[in-house]
Amino acid sequence: MKLLINRLGSYLTGDDLADAVLNYGLALARQRRLDLVDVPYRRNDGSIARVRMTVGWRSDTSSVELASSREAHDDELVEPDTTLAMYDKASSIDEARSTVFSVTEATTQLDWDVDLTQQP
Repeated sequence: MKLLINRLGSYLTGDDLADAVLNYGLALARQRRLDLVDVPYRRNDGSIARVRMTVGWRSDTSSVELASSREAHDDELVEPDTTLAMYDKASSIDEARSTVFSVTEATTQLDWDVDLTQQP
């Protein structure tokens, strides 16, 4: 089990869920975007509740693995649909990429001190 931590509090959830939230948040942050996610967590009394939190750009979400939970996997909170949905969302985010300059663009648009038309 891991504590999923943001500015408003900490929420005890499963390892896979916490990792999926952070993975999705990182993908969003790279694009300077935010999203609202709905994550199950275990309350102090053992009951299950849900939290809606923002992840992504400037959301300051992190997780901490609890040392005591390494041995006790029977209480692990799992929700495969939520976990997979966050990984799917993360993988669907396109990275911003630019194309490489062609030789023509580089020689006519940029002021280089080298001759780019010469083959090495």
